[in-house]
Amino acid sequence: MILETIKLALLMRNNTLDFAKFFASFFVIVVHSGSYLEMSPANADLFRAASRWAVPFFFLASGYLMGGVGNIDVGKKLNKLFGILFYSSLLYVPIIYLSTNSDITTLFIRVFSFDTLRSGTFFHLWFITALMSGVMLTNYMIKNVKTATGLVIALLLLAGYWLSDIGQAFNIPAERNYMFYVFRSLLGIPLVYMGYLLAKEGLLSKISNAMAWTLFIAGIMLMMLEVPLCQWFIDGYARERQFPLFSVPVAVALLAICANTATKENLISRAGRDFSLGIYLIHPFLLYFIVPWLESKGVKVSTMNLVSAFILSWFIFAIMKKWLPALYGKFNGAGIK
Repeated sequence: MILETIKLALLMRNNTLDFAKFFASFFVIVVHSGSYLEMSPANADLFRAASRWAVPFFFLASGYLMGGVGNIDVGKKLNKLFGILFYSSLLYVPIIYLSTNSDITTLFIRVFSFDTLRSGTFFHLWFITALMSGVMLTNYMIKNVKTATGLVIALLLLAGYWLSDIGQAFNIPAERNYMFYVFRSLLGIPLVYMGYLLAKEGLLSKISNAMAWTLFIAGIMLMMLEVPLCQWFIDGYARERQFPLFSVPVAVALLAICANTATKENLISRAGRDFSLGIYLIHPFLLYFIVPWLESKGVKVSTMNLVSAFILSWFIFAIMKKWLPALYGKFNGAGIK
């Protein structure tokens, strides 16, 4: 009876989850907006590290929503994601053209490369292909793999990504860290699977809001602590971290808050429902033009880049939804069977 109630709640619109998705889309942009020279280097590193829960949260939320439906239409879900990847990749072709000094040959090579097949035409679109892998493998594991085995696989993949991220940060190995990109491409598998199980088994209802908020705040503090701690332990300069260890517990805690907190529909929840994906997809396109324009005006403030890209992304997709619904639908997988 309890599980049936949870499933019914999942089928209803979760405004708190939509609110959190909007919140998370802002923190995704944090790591793409610049070096934050207006802060001290240490504080800039901590600010970026503290935002790294956002992408794991989107993966978990996708799995959580999958767990709330009876039968997963994997084909339809993959078709939608492929459509989103295709149209998003087309959006960035002009950027590639400009960044290659209008060299058609280089443009052709980049657009029709294996990297494009693996992760789209721009750096952030790896999320879509990783989500596709997560959907496919989650569907396979829930039908063919024992839950305990599936969880072991999930934890091993997360551990592999965490360790390869540390290696990437400290330039280990000295050559290109291919394992980092392999594990990053597989990130959707453990997180979508875990999100699915959290919904299917009703586990989040057992986490009180007080406990979830404590884990959320403590987890962010531990994410921030991990950066200088690793630098001290390895005794060397580190590049930016992409997957601090506690980013997943923070994402789970936020998902628990969403699952257990009722919120009336409001401006922010509607924006999260309608525009969080669009904000993720379009913000690097806008940053490509915003950053040099602001710098030409003497404004070299990464926080300004962040806020400008976030608000403009929101505004553009709001206009698109109202005045160009067909185009809006392309970036959201609408109409794809």
